[in-house]
Amino acid sequence: MMCAWISNNPAIFTAAVGVLSAVLGAILKGAFDEWGQAKRLRFERQQKLIDAQSALLDELGIVCWKWRYDATRVAYYGKESKQKEYECARKSYGENIWTNLNKIRFMGTQAGRLFSRSALDEIEKFYGHVDDVDTDIEEANQEQDAAARQALFKKIYLVVRDKIRMEIADLILGLAKNVDLVPRK
Repeated sequence: MMCAWISNNPAIFTAAVGVLSAVLGAILKGAFDEWGQAKRLRFERQQKLIDAQSALLDELGIVCWKWRYDATRVAYYGKESKQKEYECARKSYGENIWTNLNKIRFMGTQAGRLFSRSALDEIEKFYGHVDDVDTDIEEANQEQDAAARQALFKKIYLVVRDKIRMEIADLILGLAKNVDLVPRK
């Protein structure tokens, strides 16, 4: 019966199929466009996150290494009894320490948002080591006996030169690995 009707009314049938095809095509096109747009937006958001993570790691590295070199200078010249250089390094360290501590702590907060809670914890752990070294430097700066001050600075110098250097490298690399910003082998 349906076949007979189609045979008798081919123009109506063709028009109906055409309208149905147009409506279905528009619906499918809209769905595909929406899916493509959502996929593009997800990609753009992911790219912005990756860019922000990378920038944070760069800035964190700059601040950590700057603090390390400031601490190394004051400890090195303090252990070597190079008074003029020591005073210059001490002054520079004193002028920068609060800014460096603030930046490290602030970047820890950012890392918690951009990476994970464990990233915040790792930076806070490193911050604790920086604070410990700062306390040691202040104690050495306050030491009145030159030989005792040199001995304190020698100990600080070795910690900063070796242990802290590796902690900074491990911190930055660990955070980068955490979010796959390190090339795979």
